[in-house]
Amino acid sequence: MDAYNALNPLGLTRADIIPDGTTIPVYEDENKTVFWTKEGETCLERTVWKDFGSLLDANVAEANEFSKTGKLGEMVRVASIPLGIYQDWKAKGYLDDPVKMARLLNDGDHSKFRTNGLVI
Repeated sequence: MDAYNALNPLGLTRADIIPDGTTIPVYEDENKTVFWTKEGETCLERTVWKDFGSLLDANVAEANEFSKTGKLGEMVRVASIPLGIYQDWKAKGYLDDPVKMARLLNDGDHSKFRTNGLVI
């Protein structure tokens, strides 16, 4: 018997446990809160990210100070990603795909993660 089945001898799923139309928080840390919502026979998972505006403001300030004409050296920081989003991207496998990461960080939707104006 594996560890999950040892903890769940009845084989229940989250959809079996949560009453229909109910939303419950199931996980919370300093970066996010995860909720499960039961809708009919399905159970949806929703993640709510907490405020990380100060990090984004610092990224914008660093990007504004960055000089494309200055000497870059071997290592140049291109982004600062909030921990919760980093963990989410890691779980989705994005961090292991350089092409996907370049696409994400070059995308205007994620421009505030960028700490310079270079194209990756």
